[in-house]
Amino acid sequence: LRLDQEVREISIGLQRAKKRELFDLVQRWAVRSRDLRQALLEVEPQIVHFSGYGSSTGGLFLENEMGEYQLVKPEALARLFELCSSYVECVVLNACYSDIQADSIVQHIDYVIGMNQAIGDKAAIEFAVGFYDALGAGRNIDDAYRFGRNAIELEGSSEYLTPVLKMRNLGENNELSVNWDNEAYVSLHLVQEILEKAGLSRKGINSHWYPQFKVRAQNFNSKGNRKETIKPVDFLIEDLQRKISFLVEVKSARNQINDSARFQLKTYLQYSRIRFGLLIDPYLVEIYEWSHEKFISRSKFNIKNPEHIEPVSAFLRSLLDSISDENNRNSHV
Repeated sequence: LRLDQEVREISIGLQRAKKRELFDLVQRWAVRSRDLRQALLEVEPQIVHFSGYGSSTGGLFLENEMGEYQLVKPEALARLFELCSSYVECVVLNACYSDIQADSIVQHIDYVIGMNQAIGDKAAIEFAVGFYDALGAGRNIDDAYRFGRNAIELEGSSEYLTPVLKMRNLGENNELSVNWDNEAYVSLHLVQEILEKAGLSRKGINSHWYPQFKVRAQNFNSKGNRKETIKPVDFLIEDLQRKISFLVEVKSARNQINDSARFQLKTYLQYSRIRFGLLIDPYLVEIYEWSHEKFISRSKFNIKNPEHIEPVSAFLRSLLDSISDENNRNSHV
């Protein structure tokens, strides 16, 4: 394996990347199981990249105390990553047949990339370089995966079909369209699709999601006295790049968006002083802003199939950009 060349090419790419200040490449060589555990605890990486050998029956080869190859079972490695799931966002298994291992790890980690068959050294290196070039340019993991595959394809190799991206609770990345008629599935994953396509990943370099975020709200009791309560909102989304936060409330097929849901979001925005929020159910997305003590509807989108997600994400991106520009102008006044 040409591991030194792979690491060198990745390092060179990140050093010249537009977002290079956001990356710190930490290397470990001839890794034993103990070394892997200690590195995960010490470094707390967002991305773990493994280059080495995989088994066609499942598992990856690490070294043992004698310097010999030792097969680590998928379940054991998956449980290790489960213990590190609070900070590891993505695992790249650049090894032959590693999609078997990826299936186990993706139960606990948001994004896992594996290989569905043997892959040559050149293709493995091209994928890695294309993947990290895209991340270094500020693209999300899904986009970076596609750039990695395209890097292999541009070299005229059919091995571009070998890398497979798996996402937690989603399986492979094309599963949404297959399951669109399943209302429970759509209700569960529509938020993720919209935010990911807007470039806002769960635990990314530029963004973070906080589920069940607690917001202080005020209402009146039966005697007419004002009462302050703590209410959990489904998500607080923090856009670290633009320095903007917003709320997301998720409804279901049986409990769709209605006036009560709108009033609840209004209350959350009013008392949290957060600028805007989204209401999402399987059929509808509504975006509201709290500005100058008014609850303003910014846009509404009917959702009937996967193609309707992109306009929502595009509007969200433009809204974030406009608020960011406004904040920058105000800061220079």
